[in-house]
Order: sequence, then C-alpha cells, then structure tokens
Amino acid sequence: MNNSDKSSDGVPSGRHRERQIRHSRSPKRSLTKRILAVVVAIVVAVTGTVAGYAWFLAAQFDEATTSVEGVITAAPTPAEPYTTPYAPQNILILGSDSRGRLGTDPTARGNRSDVIMVMHISGDRRTVQIMSIPRDTWIAMPCYGKGKANWAMSYGGVPCAVSMVEGFLDVHIDHFVLIDFSGVKKLTKILGGVTLNNPTAFTSDTNNYERNRYRFEKGEITLEGARALAYVRERHAFSDGDISRVANQQRFVTAVAEKMLSIGLLTDPGKMSQVAAAVGKLLIVDSGLDSGWIVRTATELSPFESGHLHQFTMPIKKSAMVGSQYAILVNKTEMQWIKNLWSRDALSGYIPTKRKKIKALDQGG
Repeated sequence: MNNSDKSSDGVPSGRHRERQIRHSRSPKRSLTKRILAVVVAIVVAVTGTVAGYAWFLAAQFDEATTSVEGVITAAPTPAEPYTTPYAPQNILILGSDSRGRLGTDPTARGNRSDVIMVMHISGDRRTVQIMSIPRDTWIAMPCYGKGKANWAMSYGGVPCAVSMVEGFLDVHIDHFVLIDFSGVKKLTKILGGVTLNNPTAFTSDTNNYERNRYRFEKGEITLEGARALAYVRERHAFSDGDISRVANQQRFVTAVAEKMLSIGLLTDPGKMSQVAAAVGKLLIVDSGLDSGWIVRTATELSPFESGHLHQFTMPIKKSAMVGSQYAILVNKTEMQWIKNLWSRDALSGYIPTKRKKIKALDQGG
C-alpha cells in the first residue's frame, strides 16, 4: 500500500488532503438552497439566459454555512498561457452507494463511488464533455495502491477519489460534486417521469436497495420513482456488467436535463424548490463552487447549444481477473490520446473508437 503524503505526480494524497478538511454544519435547508442554485445555474447556462432570478438564487448559495474545504487544491500555474478567454474547468461528479446514509462529511470512509464522471468545460466555453470511468477500472490510488476505482472513496473518502482522478488524467480537478443517487426516485417523481430511448430490453435484478424486478422494453420508455433507480443501478442483466450500466446512466442524465428544460423550471420557482428539496440533503460540493463561480460560469457559457454537450466512456482494453478481483483494464494507447487532448483543452476533437465487446467475468463486488 502507498500511504505517502504525495502521489508520484506530486499531488497531495487522500490522507494528506484529509488533514486539511474543515467544514461547518448548518440546518438542512442550506443544502436545499445550494442544490437550488446549482440546478438553476445549469439551466441558465443551457438556455442561454442569465436573468435576475438566477442571480437571486445563486446569491442564496452563499447563505449556506456548510462549507467543505481542503479537498480541492489550488490550480497549478499553466506551463503556457491560455489562448482561450477563460481557464478550462474540470468537475468531478461522484455518485455514492450509501443509499441515504451519506451524511455531510466528504472524508467519511466506507462508501463506494459507483458513479464516477469527469466534466470538462472548455476554455472557450463552447463545449462540455463528460467522461465516465467505470467503477471496476483497475487504477492507482494514493490512499491504497492499485485497485478498483470505486475503492478510493471507501479507503480515503472524496480526497482520495479526487487525487486518483487527477493522477489518472494528469489534470487538475477544480471542483467536485458528491451525490447519493437514491435521490433519483424522488427527483423523477417530481419531474413527472423522464423519457429516453432504451437500446436493449432487460429485466432488473432484485437487490438490497430495490427488492422488485422491473422490465424495461426496447425503445422509448418513461422512468419514474423506484423504476428509475432500478434502471440506473442495474448491471447484472448485461453480459458486460457496468459498461452497459454506465451507458444507461448517461442516457438518464441527458433525459433529466431535457425534461427540466421542457417543463420550464426556470420560470417555476415552486417546482424548482421541490426538485431542490428532493436531492439537496444528499449533495456535497467544495467551497469553491459558490455563487460567484455559478453565475460567472453560466454567463461565460451563454448562449450554449445542447448539441455541444458530449458524453463518452473511458476507453477500455478488456476485462480480466486481477488476483481474485474482476477488473476493467484501460486502453492505454487511446487513453494517452485523450490525456493529450485534455491537457491542450482540445477534448472536443476526441471521437471514441468502436468499443470491443467485453464480458463481465464476475458480477460481484
């Protein structure tokens, strides 16, 4: 195990970051205000309007007294000056499997991050890319050594997950969002369901978070409540396990964004408050994700065409057993290409190659 205070690239390790954590607690309503501001800012960015309403909600963000510091380090000075109007931004999105037991401490151990996505906002503010990292990816993490990507939070909390991704991509993570995806049920109920095109018919398995089986037909389907959670969590129904699950999660994210825009949340404060209340208590962000950042980034992105948002999955070489553990191995050649594009803020030029079909050798863990 590697328990040193720094990883090989000089990024502080999860343990070192943990010692830097300081956070104050506040009434739960402050988290509701936080998610409210974040969601509205995202909608503002997509629709290309920055109204007084958005400014009002973003200002409420600063009223939240829950503050998480020390997870995100200061951005390094770029080797060369940016040629774009703004600095590129990288946001790590983590979905915890705590299923309602997340609490408000990002350093807490024992929870796995079954959803790992990295959002890149380009320096010219014209494109946004989101790359998913499968939870079973065999990867180096500063708080443990080599293992599955979702172990990082379990052994070192969010600080270790942040350091792991920084080392994997050779980029700096500017912000993070941690959410318990059990909030999917309430969110989809408030939205009145979300509709997406399901490419493969399947039946969900029973498990310890949802004891019912659900049938998902091929084609256009509407997801709501427990059925929606079963859709984004299911992996046992697929021969490639988590790979198909990641693709379904990406479809779900797109469907939620489209539904939010279609029902006009920006002009319906009551409905927006309901959405915020459903997931606010399950959200943790870093202290840098404040009203200033929200409004500034939304303004920089405006106007933004939805077609400039692209999602893809980390390039995969194959699945394999590493000792007794099932693992997904990265395609290092293609990953190096992605890292080069990422470092040059040219990720919009990445076109994923046709993925080889892999088989999940083990559905456990």
